[in-house]
Amino acid sequence: MFYADWMRVGDMVKLFADFYRDFRRETAEEMMARLSISMRDRMKSLSKGNQEKVQLALVMSRNAKLYLLDEPIGGVDPAARDYILKTILTNYSPERRCLSPHI
Repeated sequence: MFYADWMRVGDMVKLFADFYRDFRRETAEEMMARLSISMRDRMKSLSKGNQEKVQLALVMSRNAKLYLLDEPIGGVDPAARDYILKTILTNYSPERRCLSPHI
């Protein structure tokens, strides 16, 4: 867990936008909406699966060359699993690598 549980999802998006130059805020907001996660939700009020979705959405919203994912679909419901895997595959390009021992 890399966040304070008192933070709202929107706080996390702002933190990433302020911290990472390659962060795509619009992408993160779009992913949260698709996952039915409100920007006003407090992290501590989310289920473990939704917390993991937020973390993955934040990471995948960066324009990074390498993504290291540890159990990206662990604790996530089957419907969200498909979305997460699709998101990972959609963000794949020859210039980017996505490493996870569990996919």
